[in-house]
Amino acid sequence: MPPSVTKEKKLEELERALWKIHTDGRGGGIREDRKTESEVWDRQTLDAIYRFMKKGIVDTVEHPISTGKEANVFLALTPKGETIVVKIYRTSTADFRGIEEYIMGDPRFPGRRSNKRQVIYAWARKEFLNLRLAHNNGVPVPKPIDFYKNVLAMEYVGTEVMAAPEVRQVKLEDPQAFFDQVIDAVTLLLNKAHLVHGDLSE
Repeated sequence: MPPSVTKEKKLEELERALWKIHTDGRGGGIREDRKTESEVWDRQTLDAIYRFMKKGIVDTVEHPISTGKEANVFLALTPKGETIVVKIYRTSTADFRGIEEYIMGDPRFPGRRSNKRQVIYAWARKEFLNLRLAHNNGVPVPKPIDFYKNVLAMEYVGTEVMAAPEVRQVKLEDPQAFFDQVIDAVTLLLNKAHLVHGDLSE
C-alpha cells in the first residue's frame, strides 16, 4: 500500500474514532466529549493529534515514555519515520490552580483564564515559547516542533532503545564536567534567553 494511502487510512480511522465519541448515545456526545481515557485521551487531545497528523508532524503515537504530575509523554513517529516526542497535558487531573499562578505572573499571558481547559492550553503554549526561546539562544533543550491546545510536539532525546534517563538514574564518569555544563546552560538561559527556570532538579 502506498504511503499516501496508508496515511489517509490512518486519518480516516482517527476521524471515525472521533465521530464515535461525538455521536455516542450516552449523553448525545456531550459527556463523551469530556470523557478522558488513560488520564489524557479526551476528545480535545484526539483533535490535537489529528491536527498534527494533517500537518505532517505525527504519523503514529507509539508508546508512553514517562508520566508526570501535569502531563504524559509519548514517543511518536513522523511520516518520515523520525522519532519525536508528544507531551500531552492532562485537562482532567492537573493542578490547574497552581499552574494558573505561574501563567498569571508572565507578562506574555495577561488576565485570568475563565476555565481549567484554557489554563492548560496556555500552559502548553508557555512551555513551547520557553523551549523555543531557550533553543534559539543555544541552551541544550529539546527543539520544540509545534503545539496545539494541550499537546506539545518536540525533539526526542535518547537512543533507539530508550529515552535519555534522568541524571539520578545514571553514574556520571565526570560529575564536575557535567556540573559545569549545567551551570553553562543556566547561564545561557539567564543571560541570552532572559529566563529563570524554577524547577532545575536532578
